[in-house]
Amino acid sequence: MNVADLIKATIVFGLIAFLVYTFPILGQVSIIALVGLLWLSCAFQVFTDIRRKGACRF
Repeated sequence: MNVADLIKATIVFGLIAFLVYTFPILGQVSIIALVGLLWLSCAFQVFTDIRRKGACRF
C-alpha cells in the first residue's frame, strides 16, 4: 500500500464516518443491511459448495 492509497482510504472512511454521525438512523440501517447481505452471500456460498460436493440433498 502506498501513500496515495492510504490517503484515499482515509478520505473515504472519514466521509463514511461523517455521514453515519450526521444521519445515525440511515447509517445504522445501511450498515445492518450491508452486514446482512454479506452474511447471506457467505451462507449462499456455503450451501452451493455443500450441494456441489453432494454431501446434502436439498
